[in-house]
Amino acid sequence: MAHLSQAVYFAPRGRWRLLELGDHILRHYISIDDKLIGFVGGPGAGKSVLIEGMLKEFTLTNDDNGVNIRPLPILEAYYNGYFKHNTYHIDAQFELAFYTAEEITKAIITAISHERRVIIEHFEKIYPYLNINAQVLIGVGEEVIVTRPQLFGPDPKDLSKHVERSLIYRKMAHTAEELVSLALKVQNWSLPNNYSEVQHGFVMEFDSYPDIDLQIVDEMVNEWIKEDLPVHPEPENNRLQIGDYHDIYCTGPRVHVRSTGEIESFQLNSKFVKDPILQRFMLIGRVGEARGSLLSFNLE
Repeated sequence: MAHLSQAVYFAPRGRWRLLELGDHILRHYISIDDKLIGFVGGPGAGKSVLIEGMLKEFTLTNDDNGVNIRPLPILEAYYNGYFKHNTYHIDAQFELAFYTAEEITKAIITAISHERRVIIEHFEKIYPYLNINAQVLIGVGEEVIVTRPQLFGPDPKDLSKHVERSLIYRKMAHTAEELVSLALKVQNWSLPNNYSEVQHGFVMEFDSYPDIDLQIVDEMVNEWIKEDLPVHPEPENNRLQIGDYHDIYCTGPRVHVRSTGEIESFQLNSKFVKDPILQRFMLIGRVGEARGSLLSFNLE
């Protein structure tokens, strides 16, 4: 039987595409025998949303929307000696502020011995106490990296460092994408029909060739970047405030830089690129100086 080494996807910036990717990961990479699944990645990377996509109708014990279930279900089951659920969720970073690592570790090991599945966010925080790696380890940064650890890794801390370093490019690209959308609205130009990802950047897709002056858009966005406008996410309303006057609908408001001045080396492609298969016209924006490949995480 062939075993997964790693699968890498560009991490979507919007909530709905993250949910779809979570469902895709569940169907293609998680087996019924996988009882310990770990997630690593920085705050706001979208770990909870991916888990929601994997486990529909499942309530997380703690998430970005203020959910905080008490008592913690897996610890309640451990102390009662009865695991009534098939799957348990833990945000290790959050829960270690309330419970000891020993308590959490014993609950995890016992749940697994009862053939229950445990999904752990910030897995790198509890790994030193568990002394066993996840059967499936997923890192979320600029990319979503799905790995099945073997004898030689990856170590959760190494994967966590890798995706946390790359997350800034995703945040810069997302804010730059919103500024491009804003420029299109200000000029009353066509808005894209679809969105997709590219390394250190974003892609806006149009069904027909749009009448847009890319140089003007580039200049407008770079001027807003120079103004260093504050970026304020409002996750509860799916809104994003840029500066004092730009109120934007956004389903991934936490995946942004803190101000437009943090966007490095923004540039639009000077021409639209036509997809020969889909027959769409793509507007491509890039950020950041370092544009070498991030698509392969070294497992050694």
